[in-house]
Amino acid sequence: MTTFVLRNGALLDPTRPDLLEGFEVLIEDGFVREVSDKPIKSSSAHVIDVKGKTVMPGLIDLHVHVVAIEFNLPRVATLPNVLVTLRAVPIMRAMLRRGFTTVRDAGGAGYPFKQAVESGLIEGPRLFVSGRALSQTGGHADPRARSDYMPPGAPCGCCVRVGALGRVADGVDEVRRAVREELQMGADQIKIMASGGVA
Repeated sequence: MTTFVLRNGALLDPTRPDLLEGFEVLIEDGFVREVSDKPIKSSSAHVIDVKGKTVMPGLIDLHVHVVAIEFNLPRVATLPNVLVTLRAVPIMRAMLRRGFTTVRDAGGAGYPFKQAVESGLIEGPRLFVSGRALSQTGGHADPRARSDYMPPGAPCGCCVRVGALGRVADGVDEVRRAVREELQMGADQIKIMASGGVA
C-alpha cells in the first residue's frame, strides 16, 4: 500500500473543543501511524495538501444492514443472490465515502462481504458481521407472507437467500444450532430479533 502524509488540514481531536491547526498525519498501509505538530519526514510518502479540509477519525456505525438494498425487506429476501450482492457493493462504497470506516452489520451480511472488503475486491468500511439474525416463526426476521406455510422441520426460504436479514429458529435446540452455524460461517456477533419488531 501507499504511504501518505496529510498536510495543512484542520485536525479534529474528539477530546478537544477546537480544531487543531498545523498538525500532520502519516498514514501507512491504511493505518494512521503518526500525528505530529512538527513536519513528518518520510522519503516514501505521497504528500497531500488538505488545506481547507477537516481531518478526523473514521466514523463508526453500529447498526447497518448492507443487504437492505430496498425499503421493502420481504421483497429483498426473494431477489436473486447475485443481484442483491451487486447492489450492496455501491452501498458499502457510499458508507466509506461518507466517512464510515467501520460498521456493524446487524443482520444480513455474512463473512463473504467482510472478506471481499478485507481482500480489496470491493471498497467498503471494515465490517463486523452478524450473518443472519435469529428470529422465531412469525417474528421480526420471518419475511413470509401470511399465507406461506412452512412444514415443521422444513428450512425457511429466508435461510438461503443473500437478501434475507434473518433466519427462523424456534426453541432452544434450533436457536443453539443456528448460533453455531452463524459462528461457523464467520459471524463476529449474533443478532437476535426476539419480538415482532417495530418499524
